[in-house]
Order: sequence, then C-alpha cells, then structure tokens
Amino acid sequence: MSKKRFVTTGEIAKICEVSPKTVIAWIERKQLRSFRIGRGPRKVTLADLYDFLGSRNFPIASLEELTRMLEEQSTREELVPAV
Repeated sequence: MSKKRFVTTGEIAKICEVSPKTVIAWIERKQLRSFRIGRGPRKVTLADLYDFLGSRNFPIASLEELTRMLEEQSTREELVPAV
C-alpha cells in the first residue's frame, strides 16, 4: 500500500457494527492504537485497525479487503442524500 491511510472512530464503528463510544473505549483500554493531533478527532492507521480486527477474529482476509470495505462504505455514504 503506497499511501498511509487513517480511519476515524466513526468509520471503525460502522465496520465493526458497534457504537463510536465502544471504539473509544477500546482505544482508552489500549486495545486499539490511535493518535490525535491537538484536540482533533482520534485516528487509527489502517494497519493498526487490521491488527486489532485480526486479534478479535474479525473475518477480513487482507489489508486490501479492509481498504475496499472502507471505500465501499464511503461511496454508500456519498449516495445517501442529506436530509
């Protein structure tokens, strides 16, 4: 993978089908690595998310599959009109 990819707690919550508060709890318990710049939103590298999901036996075969899932999720969100 040529570019470094970061995901937000909201994106992770959608992939794992949990609330963003659950993702933040994983981060606070040091189960999922993250970083933030200043007081900005927490971010997780794609590689750290992949490692975390693997440790939880989440059925993702590769980083490429995880990237594809995130791209599909983004595309679906773009197609939903704002209310």
